Amino acid sequence: MSLTGILGYGWITDTDINGSRTKVNIFEAGAQYRYYPSGDTHKGMHLGLEGLYVRPSFNDNSIKVKGSGFALGPFVGYKWAPDSGEVYDLQIGYQRMIAKVEAKDDVGNQAEASSTDGFVLFNFNIGFRF
Repeated sequence: MSLTGILGYGWITDTDINGSRTKVNIFEAGAQYRYYPSGDTHKGMHLGLEGLYVRPSFNDNSIKVKGSGFALGPFVGYKWAPDSGEVYDLQIGYQRMIAKVEAKDDVGNQAEASSTDGFVLFNFNIGFRF
């Protein structure tokens, strides 16, 4: 079995129909638990559970938007780590997510929305072990 931490930060840039570009910052943190019924942590099939917290945010002129979400669900995968040091990891599963978003402008208007939904989890990781 294994336990893995997940931590990330990045951004995407979106362009609306008028050509305006908005940068959306994204922070994520989570964990994966894996059990290997076939093989071991270097090569084999694994079953697991992933929990992930995501926090996107952006400022667009006078509007500030921030969101948060938590996803949790099971997956099945296969990991191969040859002696040369590379790591190949493929996972597929299903997660349920609870998400909330808040928007505020400079004059005091604000709006909130929330949603709960399910989606297919697909992870493909390539790395190097040392």
